[in-house]
Amino acid sequence: MGLGWYGGHTALALLDAGADVTVFEAADAPFTGASGHNQNRLHQGFHYPRSHVTREQSRRGFRRFELTYPHLSRPIERNLFAIAERDSLIDFETYVDVMRAAGLRFRIEDLEATGLTNVTGVISCEERLIDTAAAAAHFRDALDGRVRFGSPVTDVTDQGTGVTVDGERFDAAVLCTWGTFTRRADWDLYYEPCVSLIYEALQPDEPAITMASGVSGLRNPA
Repeated sequence: MGLGWYGGHTALALLDAGADVTVFEAADAPFTGASGHNQNRLHQGFHYPRSHVTREQSRRGFRRFELTYPHLSRPIERNLFAIAERDSLIDFETYVDVMRAAGLRFRIEDLEATGLTNVTGVISCEERLIDTAAAAAHFRDALDGRVRFGSPVTDVTDQGTGVTVDGERFDAAVLCTWGTFTRRADWDLYYEPCVSLIYEALQPDEPAITMASGVSGLRNPA
């Protein structure tokens, strides 16, 4: 259930394995939830200096995504990561050591040349931008006739030898709704606000910049 990245990829994998698949999507189009409202960055682990497991998952996933969906992303020509001067949970030297130990390829940039202020160091590295519109079209076409758009699921019941989805029987159901379908009463859940700032460059050669925690900004050329 759900036609975002999880639902689309899972459905195609099941089809390749010979299963008959029906996808229930609450909205009238694919990728209307979390899959279409995020940074859309295919990254290698540079976001996660404090988690070896997540860095490895990102690095492996980067290559697998390129092989599986080569037409659904494009390179980012100038991609910078900067460590903030204030309130950062990691210093630049440690960040560099961590990424080197992870075997990730990057280059330390001249700080003055980048035009960034209130940062202690900057690296450039390879990442890619996911083409969300192309991805939505890809899964819509690949799963043509197998998706029920505008069909929010209200009940999934385990029947022992199968399941029913709103009264309709299936062998199994796979929830691909990013945890939005069910909420267990015994889970102590809380939410933290997350703000993503998405900017459009004025010039085609302006870099993509990812900042660590802190106060940072572009130096005024004047």
